[in-house]
Amino acid sequence: MRRLLESSLEVVRGNRRYAVAGAALLAVSIVAVAVFIDRDGGLGEVRAPEVDTVDAAARLAPLPPSLLSVPVDLDLAPMIAEMERQVPAAWGDLEDRLSVAGNDRLEVAFSLSREPFRASFEDSVARVATTIAYRARAWYDPPVLPTVSASCGTGDDEAPPRLDVALIAPLTLDREWRLHSRVAVDVLVPRSETDRDRCRVTVIRWDMTERVVDEARRFLENQASGLDSLLADIDLRSRFEEWWSVIAEPVELAEDVWMVLAPEGLVRGPIRGYGEGVQTILGLRARPRLVVGPRPAVVATALPPLDSGFVAPGFAVRVEARAEYDEASSLLDRELSGRTLTRGDRTVRLEGFEVSGIGRGRLAVAVDLGGDARGRLYLVGTPRYDPEDGRIGVPDLDFDVASGRALVEGAAWVARVGLVGLLRDAARWPASPAVSWAQGQVERGLNRSLSERVRLEGRVASVDVVDVVAGLDALLVRADVRAEATLRVAR
Repeated sequence: MRRLLESSLEVVRGNRRYAVAGAALLAVSIVAVAVFIDRDGGLGEVRAPEVDTVDAAARLAPLPPSLLSVPVDLDLAPMIAEMERQVPAAWGDLEDRLSVAGNDRLEVAFSLSREPFRASFEDSVARVATTIAYRARAWYDPPVLPTVSASCGTGDDEAPPRLDVALIAPLTLDREWRLHSRVAVDVLVPRSETDRDRCRVTVIRWDMTERVVDEARRFLENQASGLDSLLADIDLRSRFEEWWSVIAEPVELAEDVWMVLAPEGLVRGPIRGYGEGVQTILGLRARPRLVVGPRPAVVATALPPLDSGFVAPGFAVRVEARAEYDEASSLLDRELSGRTLTRGDRTVRLEGFEVSGIGRGRLAVAVDLGGDARGRLYLVGTPRYDPEDGRIGVPDLDFDVASGRALVEGAAWVARVGLVGLLRDAARWPASPAVSWAQGQVERGLNRSLSERVRLEGRVASVDVVDVVAGLDALLVRADVRAEATLRVAR
């Protein structure tokens, strides 16, 4: 049976029934008759089992949808560059006097400049930091004396005070593939509490630092809505539509062998930041399958809205391997032809075998006999997979009704030579070749580039034979291949 499974395994076309072999169709309308004669002259006609055209090959329920992990990296460096362009690097004017609430004798002016933004991420929160250096001037008009003024950071040899600034922006991806944020000022404090970073105007005994902080905060908060709009304007949908159309295309594994991912929907996962980008983990719901034959037709679907939900990666493919009945017949010929069985002084010789499907998940084994009993008998049964020893057998294999009647009427001794037990033992075949084949096909499909921007990566975790079906024209070995799979999309 090794050759049967090694050389004759093919993938079936999804759950579609194969065309019934011509010989099987003829058997429905032309009843084969084998004359059975034993040496004492018993004579009987043994009719071949009738073929039922109801094929059991499609009875297995389909697998539930798989969920592929899809880590999508979004490069936010262009967004940071756009922030640099949109947020002024300097603002304020030392000649533009501002009144001070609660003190109509005091006026102030500020000039602020910032360093370039530095972006970092913590989970789904973007953090944009900078340092602001400022110069300040104050004017005080006392009741009697002339106006006095003072400043900080304005001298040629005077280092300007500094403020540490951090903006935070929690990031989310909505159902329509838009990136949302709510920019807020998180940190705005003097760089230090030393005189270097405090603006104390001693001549009027006033520390202007907090007033500068308020001015910087007002300016940055006015910028926040613009930064939110900047993120919302990033075109993500067209990029996702690009790879959605790619994964819908069949992937050719070998000549006339295809993997079809059949994507159905997407589940939104968490956003994680790193470096100058963020990564969102999506879950791709799909019904992957292997198909043999011409390139499968693809029904184009639009990029669906994002669903919310937990993303638990898991990938399963149902594989159906074909073992042709001609190979099964040849194997039995190699294993048993020429074998003799004896009962008393009578001997029967096994001269040939022919295996065929007869519908409703059953197969028939035709046995040609020689010696003291000559002719053809038929045994029928339903193949089963035994997970204990990993083999396929036909535990209920037995003479069909017509063969049993012929033996009773003409050569009952043949039924007692142990033919049934011998065939039940011989018709047990290891499923490991089918398992290896299925694993190799799926691994081939899981590790390849689908386009310049999309790559499928994964490894097979297990292969479980779930069913064996005797189709009309082949024995079908069905296995579920479970894997860890990731669809990687370039930035």
